[in-house]
Amino acid sequence: LWQKVVDHFRGRVTFVQIGEVNPSHLHPPLDGALNLVGKTTTRELFRLVRYATAGTGPVTFLHHVSAAFGVPYVC
Repeated sequence: LWQKVVDHFRGRVTFVQIGEVNPSHLHPPLDGALNLVGKTTTRELFRLVRYATAGTGPVTFLHHVSAAFGVPYVC
């Protein structure tokens, strides 16, 4: 599903993939997305969200951070 979203907007939207490296968290790399899985601190995540146009994914910590910054988030 997420690869189809990235493909649909390729060349028009820059996607950044984030997440925690954890055996119970699945983050298969997306072709065409900047892969920052396991590479950001909480502060860096906040900065990414603050300057993002929008976010997407399941209801997670990112969803709540997006709401705090007033960044639209699609589940």
